[in-house]
Amino acid sequence: MRPQTVVTVDATLGVKESEWVCFDAYAHAQVAVQVTVYGTATYTLYSTNQDPNDPTDPTPVADVVFLPVNNGFLINATTTQQANFIAAPRYAKLVQTNGNGVVQATFIQYGSANY
Repeated sequence: MRPQTVVTVDATLGVKESEWVCFDAYAHAQVAVQVTVYGTATYTLYSTNQDPNDPTDPTPVADVVFLPVNNGFLINATTTQQANFIAAPRYAKLVQTNGNGVVQATFIQYGSANY
């Protein structure tokens, strides 16, 4: 899977959320993530296994619940971090809670679907 990157900028006037990153449900499960901070910022990485596009049991977009990832280094973080998802969630997003800096998250899911 090609790398996917999302960015948040300047949360001094309120919380900023990135776009959702969608992972391939049919590819390998492992995902590498690097969150890079430019300037001053506090951020948390969130993920969910709920899917508005699920063909048999979709969750309405407004009802999708994102939870902080299970890596404490990516919760209320202020520095650049790298981590891995052992099993890919359906979606992830970056939330910048304060600071006037820029936060960039890049995700790489290993392999591709074998169709």
